[in-house]
Amino acid sequence: GPCGRSNRSVAPRPAGGVGDHHADGAPGAREHLLAQAAGGGDVSSFDLLSSTTLTSTPSSFTFSGLAAYAADYKHLQVRLVPKSNYSANTDGLQLRFNGSTSTYYARKLFTNHGGTIQSEDQTSSYMNFGSSIPGTVSSQNILGANIMDIYDFGNASKQTTVRHLNGFTTTAQGNVGISQGMTSFNAAITDISFKPWNGTAFEYGSRFTIYGVR
Repeated sequence: GPCGRSNRSVAPRPAGGVGDHHADGAPGAREHLLAQAAGGGDVSSFDLLSSTTLTSTPSSFTFSGLAAYAADYKHLQVRLVPKSNYSANTDGLQLRFNGSTSTYYARKLFTNHGGTIQSEDQTSSYMNFGSSIPGTVSSQNILGANIMDIYDFGNASKQTTVRHLNGFTTTAQGNVGISQGMTSFNAAITDISFKPWNGTAFEYGSRFTIYGVR
């Protein structure tokens, strides 16, 4: 698929991986709704492109080679089940498109963080999603659930928008959030990079999966 890499490169495979096994189980109601909204009408509008479960602790993870899918898919959906090595109950997740450091990203966030409702606006050199993944103070078996919809990723004439949903529960607190983000630049998306906000690496067992949406 688009290569999922953690400090290494893997060649992309052809688009349209309908025969690939679904890494996260059988598609459900959310896939039906998003497929219909994307102009499809059934679950076959979602194709698994790549899925990686970490066997190391990289500082970042990147899906690259996405330009190869622009002719076949209108949107992307990324599903992340990560954990940070940050020594706290929670950490944030940072996203960057095309390796761009000279532009900024705008994001609006609503969270229920340990029973406290929070709202936040931010512009930054990363698109930041606060309190969206567990840190090492949480049980080793707890990972965060994150779903990102990335719209019109192949369109070079518009700013890319992202919708992000996340949630997880630790022994200390529960966290759930919804965010929307937007780039400050017009460009087709060719790669997507993720890193922990405060931590220096993702933990073993973190999973990164990407789907094409027709």
